[in-house]
Amino acid sequence: MPPRSDSLNDALNAIEQGRYAEAIEVLEMYEQLMYNPKSEQYVQVRQGLIEAYYQTGNQKKAIWLCQQLVGHSNPEVQAWAKQKVESINKGESTPQKVNEVEPEPIAQKELLAPEASENLLATGTKAFKSGRYDQAIEALEKFCNGSDSRTKNYFWGQTYLVKAYQANNQTDKAIAFGEQMAKSEMEAVQIWGKKFLESVSSNSSSSPPEPSTEATDNPEPE
Repeated sequence: MPPRSDSLNDALNAIEQGRYAEAIEVLEMYEQLMYNPKSEQYVQVRQGLIEAYYQTGNQKKAIWLCQQLVGHSNPEVQAWAKQKVESINKGESTPQKVNEVEPEPIAQKELLAPEASENLLATGTKAFKSGRYDQAIEALEKFCNGSDSRTKNYFWGQTYLVKAYQANNQTDKAIAFGEQMAKSEMEAVQIWGKKFLESVSSNSSSSPPEPSTEATDNPEPE
């Protein structure tokens, strides 16, 4: 049975109930699809993973993720991460107030060169339309991982990746990516993501919604 669109909440609830391995499996999937470090969901996933890693004895990973959040732009997130690092080092389950920890900068996303970006998108969309979904996903994941909202046709790359996941029966990844799109700052992306999630929740057998070319400056690639 495919995960529901609230699978992130399910994973966070699993942590509260002590089902850490189950939570890690879902949260690691979400982490791979995160592109906006400033989003609330990004912080939820990171904090959930930190707790789950710590509770399963993987302190090294937990501390590394804490150090990433120490460089977050939100002071409250920074404070939580600093306290958690000290808490883990002391072997405590509840963070305590600590002294300042030197922040480590969050690694910036390395963007693809325009030509490489266009080639990956063209390869992915062509493979999708030919029914070669594994190849489409491989190219479109590389495109999305190496692009952002400033990249030409980024919106189309996102929508085709969701379609490819769904067509390839990777419903969990399609839902997770759709949730990311639904929280986008770009209205067209947000609308498409919400419509896709609605189609999944209603068990619709129809294809994901087609984005309107009027809603974006980036027309569909040939």
